Amino acid sequence: VLACAGSPRREAEEKPPTESERLMEEAFAAAEANDAARAFELMQQAADLGDPEALNGLASYLASGVGTQADPDRALDLFEEALRR
Repeated sequence: VLACAGSPRREAEEKPPTESERLMEEAFAAAEANDAARAFELMQQAADLGDPEALNGLASYLASGVGTQADPDRALDLFEEALRR
């Protein structure tokens, strides 16, 4: 069954973003604005909430040194943690 935008069924299916999703979106926006330090800080906050996508994002930042010194060992730990969740 398809729901039209604005229909009660459609609105009921849409959920507001979680705190970690909101923080990740802000992190991506900061990265696009070339504010790598802020992007890292926001992704760290999202990862601290335990979101697997945020853990993966933080691991990627650490692996490539976005907003912080690259730390491949910590990145690997976070990639593994994301997989476990």
